[in-house]
Amino acid sequence: MRVSVCIIANQLRGLKKCLDSVVKWGTEIVLVNTNPKLTALKLLADQYQCSYYTYEWDDDFSAARNFAASQAQYDWIMTLDSDEYLLTGSPLPFFMENDLSKTVGTVARTSFTSSEGHTGTSHEIEARLYSRKHFKYRGLVHEQLVARSAAPTEIDYVPSKIGLGHTGYQNPAVLTAKSYRNEQLLKKELAANPNDPYVYYQLGKGYLVRAEYELALAAFKKSFANQEQATTYSLDCLKGLLLTYQTLKLNNNLVAAAKAYRPLYEGDSDSFYFIASLFSLAGLYNQAASYYETCLSLNNSQFVEHRADGYQIWLKLGEAYRKAKAIEQAEYCYQRASDKMDVDTLMLTGNSYFKQANYEQASMFYLAALKHNPHGLTLLELVCQLCLTYLKVKNYDQALKAALIFKDELSGQADYLFTLGNIYLAQGKFEAALENYRLTILRGNSRDEGINSWLSYYNQGVIYEYQNKLGLAQKAYQKCRNYEPARKRLQNLYPTKKG
Repeated sequence: MRVSVCIIANQLRGLKKCLDSVVKWGTEIVLVNTNPKLTALKLLADQYQCSYYTYEWDDDFSAARNFAASQAQYDWIMTLDSDEYLLTGSPLPFFMENDLSKTVGTVARTSFTSSEGHTGTSHEIEARLYSRKHFKYRGLVHEQLVARSAAPTEIDYVPSKIGLGHTGYQNPAVLTAKSYRNEQLLKKELAANPNDPYVYYQLGKGYLVRAEYELALAAFKKSFANQEQATTYSLDCLKGLLLTYQTLKLNNNLVAAAKAYRPLYEGDSDSFYFIASLFSLAGLYNQAASYYETCLSLNNSQFVEHRADGYQIWLKLGEAYRKAKAIEQAEYCYQRASDKMDVDTLMLTGNSYFKQANYEQASMFYLAALKHNPHGLTLLELVCQLCLTYLKVKNYDQALKAALIFKDELSGQADYLFTLGNIYLAQGKFEAALENYRLTILRGNSRDEGINSWLSYYNQGVIYEYQNKLGLAQKAYQKCRNYEPARKRLQNLYPTKKG
């Protein structure tokens, strides 16, 4: 393969995964160490048979990139960051099929993010494949590929079908530190070129990282004010602008900007999906549903969960319709989503709705999961959760009906018997409830210790107390160990005398 993969690095974190992902190509890997004190990089370079060089860092990413390319054996260059790794594709088809004098190849990068205990993903399109005869990097930070020719050259950006993973956004503290460093370099560039729209775009991204939304808004607007025509970063700049409007709760501006800049993303289902998500967060559910519908009709997303054959898009659309009070459309979407899920996904989705107190939606997914005829612990959990959803909405008859369907299969399970006891208790059928709590304790095979003991004893105590069988109630509560509700019940029954 006549391609040189060029990587600049100043740390070991993520680099091994990066090298593992590309070494299989059997092509040259150029590794440039911008932190010469870190000698371990040389050892790793030797291990992977990289072409290894050191470079004295001078606050200029483009200079480092161009140095790496100048040391390469081949003219066809693919640039990677040390915290990136290959997911799909190969660079060779791009170089073989395009006019390299005016064409640059792009990659689809998925960044895995983490913030306040929550994980997620973001997606970017990056220009990374080029011929060093015709292109070079320019810019101190967030560098861009530009033509070497002094004559004006219009660059064609062609997708290479390469997918990258990126882990550099997983540590918020590191990301924030980078944003401050980058801000200084970007402002240095602005001093030389005060109307550079790309620099303002990158400033906006940095301010977003630090949650400085007013500054981000000003930077994104300044970028668009200086963009004479659409560029490779215009769409990402728009996404940053829209996200800022949504965060600042400027809903009218959000809708207006999405409409005004629609030519930037027309035909791109991933952009419609992103903007639909912002509309939904802003409470603009009719607009969200419309954009999700467009995403489905285009059906050209790079991500299966955003396509019509995935379930997530149908869930999102169903939620938008439900919150817009379009119940029939919502139910249709939920059904389409459930048709695309396996038992485990259906159960997880039901549990998610249950935690949100959306019991009707939860029961819908539990019922869909039961149609797959699950067995064992999966069946047990589904039946118990389904019955609990009915109890939450006080549909006691439906809860009992659902439970009794599976009596033959589950009557030996403590969790099932406890659930059945709760249903009878809610219906006021106390003797049947007491019997099921007794059997629950007898079975003792629940994974929840409380069900095997104090929770069942406590419910028995409540029934006895209601029946005015206070001696039996006292005995039941005393078996609850240190369960605080039982101790309070005992205190009410037999208050401690003072004085």
